[in-house]
Amino acid sequence: MFDFLKKKDNTISMPIKGMCLDISECKDKTFSDKLMGDGFMVKPEGDVICSPCDGELTMIFPTKHAFGLKMSNGTEVLVHIGIDTVNLNGQYFEILTSVNKKVKKGTPIIKCDMDKIKESGYDSSVLVIVTGKQDVEKKHLNDMMNVGDIIIEG
Repeated sequence: MFDFLKKKDNTISMPIKGMCLDISECKDKTFSDKLMGDGFMVKPEGDVICSPCDGELTMIFPTKHAFGLKMSNGTEVLVHIGIDTVNLNGQYFEILTSVNKKVKKGTPIIKCDMDKIKESGYDSSVLVIVTGKQDVEKKHLNDMMNVGDIIIEG
C-alpha cells in the first residue's frame, strides 16, 4: 500500500560467488578499456548467474552468454558471462527466467556449465558493466565475495 515510501535499492552486487576484480584486469580490451562502461569482473565459483541488482530484465542475448537489466533509476547494467563465449552459440548455457520480467537482486537468470566452458578453452570470467559510465566507485576488489554482496553503491 505504501510502496512509494520504500527506498529503492540502487546498489549493484555480486551475481555469483567468486573473486571480485576490477574490470581493468579483463583480458578483453573492450571491457578492460571500459569501452562499454565501467564495472567489475568475477572469477566465478559456481554455475548460476544471478541478477546483480533490482530491475527489469530487458534482454538476453540469443547466444545466452549475456543479459541486460534496467534499474528503477534508469541505470543500465550488462552481465557478460565469459570471454568470447558468444562463439559457443548458447551451448552450456540455460536461461532460467524471461525477458521483460522484474527481478530482484539474487534472482537466478542463467545457469551455465563453467567446467565445460573452461574445457572448451574459454575464460569463464563474469563481467558486470554499468553501461555508459566510465567511472564508478567499487569496493571489495581483490576479495572473495558471495552472491548479493554489494560492490557498487547506487
